Amino acid sequence: MIRIVYAIVLLFFLHTAARAQHPALRLPLVLSADSTVIDIAAVSDSTPVIAIRFLGSMCTHCMQQLVKFQEYTSEFRASGARIIAFSENDVEKCLQVTQQYKFARDVFSLCSDVDNRTSRALGTTIYERNGSVTELHGILVLHKRAVIFEHYSTSPFMDHVSILQIITSVR
Repeated sequence: MIRIVYAIVLLFFLHTAARAQHPALRLPLVLSADSTVIDIAAVSDSTPVIAIRFLGSMCTHCMQQLVKFQEYTSEFRASGARIIAFSENDVEKCLQVTQQYKFARDVFSLCSDVDNRTSRALGTTIYERNGSVTELHGILVLHKRAVIFEHYSTSPFMDHVSILQIITSVR
C-alpha cells in the first residue's frame, strides 16, 4: 500500500513538472446523454475531471469500471470532481445506460464520441498500418486543462481510491 501511495505521489509530481512544459489541453467535444455538448477540457477549468474512455456498453469490463466509480459518487461529489465517460455509443444508448445504472448526472456524464474524435485525440483509438484498429481503455484526471494523471491499457482502470487521492491532492 505504501508503494502505491508513493507511486501516486511520484506520478503527481512528475505530471506537475511536465504540465508546465505543455500547452493547455484541447479535446474534441462529446455529446452527453441529454444531448448537451461537453468540452471536457473546459470543464476542467473549474473542477477536476475524471475522463474515462470506455469501449461501449457492450464491454462488460467497461461497465464494471463505470459501476465501480459510480459506487463512489458521493466521494467524487464531495471532492468537487466530475466524471465524464465517453464511448462510441450514440446519445440514445448513453441515455439508456445512464438510466439503467442510475448514474448521478450532477457528477457522472455518460457521453457519445460516436465518430471517435476524442478517442483518437487521446490516442486510445489507433489505426494501424495494416488497416486494423486498436481500441484502448483510458482514464485521465484533468485540472485546469492539464493532465494530472493518465492510464491507457487493454483493460479498464479500476482503482478509484488512487483517483480520489489524486483529486484530493489538486484541490
